[in-house]
Amino acid sequence: MPLAAAAAAVMIAALIVFSVCFVGCSSKAYRVDYCGAKEFYIGAKDSYRAGARVELRFDLVATDTDYTFYLDGSTEGLDVQGSGGGFIISFTMPEHDVRLEYKAVNTMEYNG
Repeated sequence: MPLAAAAAAVMIAALIVFSVCFVGCSSKAYRVDYCGAKEFYIGAKDSYRAGARVELRFDLVATDTDYTFYLDGSTEGLDVQGSGGGFIISFTMPEHDVRLEYKAVNTMEYNG
């Protein structure tokens, strides 16, 4: 009987591993709209699975310019690291299509 119990335990463990992989691998992918600037984001893909950690490098950077990044019109949920040499932008992909955009403001220009 112990051999049967061991075989049952192995089968249950295999079923659990298969179920976790199948559920995790079947999550739906959602699109990222880069607002026409996809080529400026190194590592950018058209879509990511919900729950995936997205990490992009943005190095189209001018030294006299301030950059603000937005995900669906908000800075919340975005982790932006870096400055003059480039930025690492990361976020967790939600369960819907998203829009990633940036605003660049020249800080050396007179704004009267």
